[in-house]
Amino acid sequence: MPTILYRTTATAGDDFLIQYTGSQVADGLEGDDFILADSFTPFATGTTNSSASPQNTDNYLAWTTMENPFFNDAAIPHTSLYIIADAGQTHYSSVTIGAGQTITVDIDFGSNQLIGTDTDVVVTIYNSSGTLVASSDDGNGTFDLGDEGSNSGVDSFVTFTNESASEEVFTIRFSEYGDQIFEGGETFVANISVTGHPSSGDGGGNDLLHGGLGNDTIAGQWGDDSLYGDDGNDVLIGGTGTDILDGGEGEDRVSYADASSAVDVDLRITSGQNTEGAGTDTLIAIEQVSGSAFGDRLVGNDSNNTLFGSGGDDVLIGGLGNDALNGGYGIDTVDYRSATASISMVGGNVTGGAGSDTLSSIENIIGSNYNDTIEGTSTDNVLRGEDGSDTIRGGLGDDILDGGEGNDTVSYAGLMDGVTVDLNRSGAQDTGGGGVDTLSDFEDITGTFNNDTLIGDDQNNVLDGAIGDDQVLGGGGNDIIYAYLGNDFVDGGDQNDIVYANDGSDVLLGGSGADILYGEAGTDTLFGGADADIISGGIENDTLYGDDGDDILSGDAGADRLYGGADNDTLRGLAGTDTLDGGTGRDRADYSAATGDIYIDLSETDYQYTFSDGYDRLTSIEDVQGSAYNDELVGSSANNELNGGAGNDTLMGAAGDDVLVGGIGVNLLFGGDGRDTASYAGAEVGVSVSLAISEQQTVNITTLDTLSGIENLRGSSHDDALIGDDAINYLYGDTGADSLSGGLGNDRLYGEAGIDTLNGGGGDDVLDGGFDNDTMNGGAGNDRISDGRGNNTLNGGDGDDELTAGGGEDLLNGDDGNDLAFGGNGIDTLNGGAGDDHLRAGNDDDTLNGQADNDRLVAGNGNDGLHGGTGNDLLYGDAGNDTLNGSDGADQLYGGENSDTLTGGTGVDRFRLDSLIGRDTITDFSVVDDFLMLDAATFTAFTANGTLNASMLRLGGSAADANDYLIYDQATGRIFYDADANGAGAQQLIATVTVGTALTSADIVIYGATASTAMAPASAPGPVAMELPVIEPLNARHEITAAEPVRTPWFDQEPLDYLLL
Repeated sequence: MPTILYRTTATAGDDFLIQYTGSQVADGLEGDDFILADSFTPFATGTTNSSASPQNTDNYLAWTTMENPFFNDAAIPHTSLYIIADAGQTHYSSVTIGAGQTITVDIDFGSNQLIGTDTDVVVTIYNSSGTLVASSDDGNGTFDLGDEGSNSGVDSFVTFTNESASEEVFTIRFSEYGDQIFEGGETFVANISVTGHPSSGDGGGNDLLHGGLGNDTIAGQWGDDSLYGDDGNDVLIGGTGTDILDGGEGEDRVSYADASSAVDVDLRITSGQNTEGAGTDTLIAIEQVSGSAFGDRLVGNDSNNTLFGSGGDDVLIGGLGNDALNGGYGIDTVDYRSATASISMVGGNVTGGAGSDTLSSIENIIGSNYNDTIEGTSTDNVLRGEDGSDTIRGGLGDDILDGGEGNDTVSYAGLMDGVTVDLNRSGAQDTGGGGVDTLSDFEDITGTFNNDTLIGDDQNNVLDGAIGDDQVLGGGGNDIIYAYLGNDFVDGGDQNDIVYANDGSDVLLGGSGADILYGEAGTDTLFGGADADIISGGIENDTLYGDDGDDILSGDAGADRLYGGADNDTLRGLAGTDTLDGGTGRDRADYSAATGDIYIDLSETDYQYTFSDGYDRLTSIEDVQGSAYNDELVGSSANNELNGGAGNDTLMGAAGDDVLVGGIGVNLLFGGDGRDTASYAGAEVGVSVSLAISEQQTVNITTLDTLSGIENLRGSSHDDALIGDDAINYLYGDTGADSLSGGLGNDRLYGEAGIDTLNGGGGDDVLDGGFDNDTMNGGAGNDRISDGRGNNTLNGGDGDDELTAGGGEDLLNGDDGNDLAFGGNGIDTLNGGAGDDHLRAGNDDDTLNGQADNDRLVAGNGNDGLHGGTGNDLLYGDAGNDTLNGSDGADQLYGGENSDTLTGGTGVDRFRLDSLIGRDTITDFSVVDDFLMLDAATFTAFTANGTLNASMLRLGGSAADANDYLIYDQATGRIFYDADANGAGAQQLIATVTVGTALTSADIVIYGATASTAMAPASAPGPVAMELPVIEPLNARHEITAAEPVRTPWFDQEPLDYLLL
């Protein structure tokens, strides 16, 4: 039995040390001790007395309002009696109770508890007249510090209110159940409280209490106390004040059960911390915390902690370590926001970044900032995911579930009844089997094993119907939907969705967007909807509808029906007897997954035996993809593409313009009627193919082909050699450095990407180099040659050719014939060669060389150099500061806009001025051979065509009279135009000739006016006939147009504006 001591030294056993008020020092030594400081000032006990002379307990000094763990309300004045009973006696005490005041008598430690014997104490209360007013022999309470009520059925608890109008002295009798007398030696504590009784106040002191060895309970109560648990698993109760609570060795607990308000306790803080409701405490070597009856915040540290919230709505933060978190009464929350990794909760056990915790009596959970798994209980929970991609399962009850940041899942897995969940709803929603839940910040849903309705929102959702006949609606966003066992209905909604079905007869709608639908097991109906969809049926008899867009439909096993709908679809019947209907658009039947040879005839409208793939019926199919085996593919009257794939294939195009792809192997390609193409676009190495060879030819190391009835070739993405025959051939190089040779027909050669060489050969050919630096040779015939980007060389060869440069620095050689060349972008060089050529510069600084014969050279937007060469040439400067050199022959030179340099060369040359923008310099004007020609449309003072009236020319620095419209200063060689013929104010410099040139009005001719005043002299050259082809981009089908009438007489000709192409 424990020893009860008052302000004495403890024993080596289990002691109950009760310290009086004031500053005390106690040491429990060995044993499991209970040390209570600042408890109360006791009366003497152990004396015998009688009802006639009861022990008077009214001394106010013995009454206090100090904190006392044996009273639930420390504000009620109270005292305690320590009674050691004598044999054959009862104990009497008296107390004064005012009108309306209430007395409570509570017997503690009367039955095997710390102190006291196994005694069943009976308490009776009598008024001053000796009348019994209250009694009790059984409190049936549970001892706990801070709770009223006795510890067991043998400890009494009685309460009474004085309802009389005046103060009265009452007598309390303590006796033993049965014969009403004590046997002697019984001990117990009687705690008495009376509302409004006079008291001495708190009277607490600063205590130093040591528990010593054993599992001790130490209560400091009031004052600034220092409690040391020492060895053992101790309970420290600091009370109010600034306390030091040091648990010492063992698993120690600090208790705030008697705090007057909520506390905030953090075991990570080793210095003094303001607990709010219990003063400032310094906690050392504490592993466990018990909270108050209010809403507390309890925080653990890196050790294994036990946090008990007790009453109130508490927040528990375990920290690192394996913690036991018990919320107690109230609505309690566990907070994992400080965890360093994700948590996973199964039942009441939490593992992960915060250690392995055990949760009990917890209603709410706040997750970590990582990917958590959080479960609620059958009660109403508040579960928050915070950051990370979390999975939150509320369970039964009306829950508030918040996914937080990240891609979060609300899960109803494990519930017995199906649910209806709509992510579009922001308020509370009745989910059915999951209670009334409020959801926020969730992207994904997991359903039950029953019949669910899951509805997504405009985000990218993952909706998992699990088992059951589910209805799943994706809504907007790129959704992933799972509809497992059961007959499910799924609508992906807008955007690009992926839908997985499983067993059962499912209906899957992709909706708008590029969707992927998997029917898998069961007899399913799948609708792709708008856009390009991928649809797979599964192992049974499925129906697939592609609808709009370029769809891919795969039936898989079973007798499937595939309907492509609009646009260009790919249909794969796979195993089973299938119906393939391409619908509108250009559609393909794909047998690439076949396990053996394939035979397909696109002209057959009924079911046909395909060998390894069973019987299929093909409707509205234009193209066929063969297998990896030896296939025979036959086209229809439409334009077909037949691709044999690997294996030794036979491809027959029939009527129409067909594309035949033999692939790897020894192949026979029969084009049939129409213009047919043998394509090697998918070859893994370069190819060498000649349409002039009718026998089998080696295409590359993997392919031997025999071509018949083939007009066109398409190369690979490698370096190819494509050769035409005498017919009209179209040759396409694709990427790679290709060599294309057209043969004798009117061919079209397209180099496309890569550094290509194109040879047109005989015939009127069209050559297009494409990208990169290409070389194109037109050969014989009237050819059209063009390039794209890159630095290219274009050689027209014989015939009247058209050469069009693109970007880059290009070299254009017209060669023989009357050629037309256009420079394009980049610094280009254009050489006309023999014949009457037309050369047009582009946007940069180009060089144009007419060379032999009568050529037309037109500058562009840059500063161009134009050289006529031999023959009677026409040179037009256009925009830019150009240099024009007529060279030999009777040439016409037009400066155009800006400041140009004009050199006529030998022969009778004409220099035309038709712009007031810029000032041209004529380097070799000859008054013997040359003429200066002014356009009346620009120089409006001149109203009549012909030789300039001598009165209109002023030799000198400025106009002298009213008709001096043209002024020539022989000393400087400058020629001015004066629109008002009045002084030098309005005159404009329009040209400069060599200083000292004896220019007269006979050397100047006006053209473009409404009337003629004189004819040119007999020695003037006649008009030059001109024809102007129109340059267009070089397309597959291109026509040449030309017609510009000859204009006479020569001085009435208009300027060459019509040569601006």
